[in-house]
Amino acid sequence: MRATSAGAALLAALVACLGLAAPARAQTPEPGPVLNVVAHLVPCLTIELSDNVISFHADQGPGVYDADKEIDVSIATNYGSWTVNCSATPLVASAGEIPPERMFTSNNQTLSSPDEGAGATYENMGPEKLVASGGPQALAVVNTMRFRLLTEWTDMPGQYTGTVSFTYLATP
Repeated sequence: MRATSAGAALLAALVACLGLAAPARAQTPEPGPVLNVVAHLVPCLTIELSDNVISFHADQGPGVYDADKEIDVSIATNYGSWTVNCSATPLVASAGEIPPERMFTSNNQTLSSPDEGAGATYENMGPEKLVASGGPQALAVVNTMRFRLLTEWTDMPGQYTGTVSFTYLATP
């Protein structure tokens, strides 16, 4: 009988070592190492325009001409607050120059003001203009800009080119 109980004890030890035996009671997990996680989010701001070219077709002599399209300005940002502005360069051709004061803009932020030559809601592009301001947001249209050009008899025929640049000021 002694051999049988020694064999049973050996078999029980072998089963326990191989992990084949079910635990008699639930065990409590022991603490292990801890992984620290750091996420560094950089501030970012994206400005998108619905198109990158507008044209004026001044085909009826001196006067006020609307651009061929409106421009939607979309912004996505994680900044706490931001402001987007735009400014224009002169329109230049080999025949001369049209100053930015004769290119006008109107947008959803423009208030009615005295007519500077292109309508009460249009402001000349001489000084920098506010486009939009706000806080954190997903990409969305924040403003629709309309443009006009005032031509005069002193403007010589030709193809004039220039730019409207967009800049931003933001605080995280």
